[in-house]
Amino acid sequence: MEPKYKTIFATQIRAIDADESTRNEAKASLTQLRNLLPANINPEDEPALLFVAGNLAVAGLVNLNDDGVDIETGIAIAKGFERQQINLEHERKNVVGYIVHAGFSELGTDRVITADEARAAGKPFNIAVVMALWRTVDKDLCNYILESSSPTNPDFKSLSLSFEIGFNG
Repeated sequence: MEPKYKTIFATQIRAIDADESTRNEAKASLTQLRNLLPANINPEDEPALLFVAGNLAVAGLVNLNDDGVDIETGIAIAKGFERQQINLEHERKNVVGYIVHAGFSELGTDRVITADEARAAGKPFNIAVVMALWRTVDKDLCNYILESSSPTNPDFKSLSLSFEIGFNG
């Protein structure tokens, strides 16, 4: 069934794995979100993949389209993002990777939190994801993400994640 309404949410992304010149800066900026990586995944052991972490959306707030995901809905939908495809510009035929893991982080600090902590706090939180991008599928994209992950790069914090969600009411 096709949903009656659709909306798009967007937020910034950061690379977990970085080239030698930005490795320490990128890792330092991802100390919290890196904790979302499943224990069985080590980016250094996966040279064909670029792991990227980001806060996909904020539950408990309204976006620029006046749409929002409330706290309970944010908790309920988060796991549904896992194993979903990553594409560019909402072009479903341009798949470059997949979501490895979805979880939650504290708004403003990126401290990884549990669903119970998010619920108990009763305030907005991030739905955070770790994605794996295939380096060979879009080498230019992966290089751009790596380069723009450095605070000294003019494109630092210029990339964003966005997702589309359908709903009927």
